[in-house]
Amino acid sequence: MKKVTITDIAQELGISPVTISRALSGQPGVGSKLKNQILEKANEMGYVRAKKDEPYKILVLYKKPIVQEVSNLNYMVQGIEKALQAVGADYYTEYIDHEAQCQMVLPYHCTKGTVFDGVIFVGRFDPDYVTFIAKTINSIISFTGHMNSSDYDSVGFNIHNAGYRQCKYLLQNGHRKIGFASGGGHKNRDRLLGISTAIEDLGIGSREDKIETVKDGHYERLDELIAAGEMPSAFICDSDYTALQLIKALHERELRVPDDVSIIGSGNTEFSQLSIPSLTTLDLNIDYCCEVAVSTLLKRIERFDKPFESVEIVSRLVERDSVKKI
Repeated sequence: MKKVTITDIAQELGISPVTISRALSGQPGVGSKLKNQILEKANEMGYVRAKKDEPYKILVLYKKPIVQEVSNLNYMVQGIEKALQAVGADYYTEYIDHEAQCQMVLPYHCTKGTVFDGVIFVGRFDPDYVTFIAKTINSIISFTGHMNSSDYDSVGFNIHNAGYRQCKYLLQNGHRKIGFASGGGHKNRDRLLGISTAIEDLGIGSREDKIETVKDGHYERLDELIAAGEMPSAFICDSDYTALQLIKALHERELRVPDDVSIIGSGNTEFSQLSIPSLTTLDLNIDYCCEVAVSTLLKRIERFDKPFESVEIVSRLVERDSVKKI
C-alpha cells in the first residue's frame, strides 16, 4: 500500500502542502474549520506522521506560583521535567496566572515563534484558555486538572480511591466518628464520596451519615464540636498541608495528636516526615503519574486520531505516627 504523503492530502483538498503541514503539526495560522477538514482528510486517507529525527518540543504550563520547594506542585513540575528528559524531549516550562488566562494571553515562547508538538497543563486551567491554546498546539494533556466534557487526554490521581483508603484505614483502627478537613480543592467531592462509600462497604453506617467537615483556616466549627462534646476521634485531610494546619489548631486547643485526635494526610510531602508526630498519609505516586502523562501525550502526538484517555493513578498508604488504634 502506497504511503500517504502531505502532498497527496494537498492534492485531494486543493490546498498548498505548506498549509497541510502547518495543520498536521499544530502550527498557528490555519483556521479551526480548515484545520479540522485537513485532519479528517488525513485520517480518512490513512496518513501516518513520520517519526521525527529531532526531539519533540513540549510546553509545560502551570497555574500556581511555586512558592514552596516541598509543595506537591513543585514535585509534579519536577516529575514532568524528569519524564520529558527521559524520552529526550526539548521542553519549556511557564507560569500562567489567572489574569493571563482571562485575557487569553499566549505563552511567552509561543509569541517568539517556537513551534510545539504538545502541551502539558499542570493543574486546573480555565477550559476556555485550554481551547484557546489548542488553536496553536494540537496535542494537549491535562495533568491533575481534568476538565469534564472536554475532548482532551487527562492524567491525575484517583481521589475517590484516596478518600476510600484513608477512611478504611481509620475504620480498621477502630475510629467511628470521622471528620474531614478541607483546603478547598476542586476534587473534594470525589474524596467525600470515597469516604462515605468506605463507611457503607465496611458496614459501619450509610452514605447518609453526616461527615463533619472543617475548612482549613476556619476553625469555628472545630470549636463548636469541642464545646458540644462531639469531636471526631479522627480527621481525614485533603493534603499534608491541611493536616499540619489542623494539628497546629488542635495543639492550640490543647488536643494532642494522636492521643486525643488522629490525623491522616494526603501527599507524602517532606512536611509529613518533619511534623510532630510524623504524619500518616497517602503517597500519590507522583513520579509514575508524570511518566504516564508524558507517555500519553507522546501517543497523542504520534497518533492524533486515537480515542481520548482519562487515566487515574491509585495512591498508597504510608503509615507513621499520627493515627492511634482505639
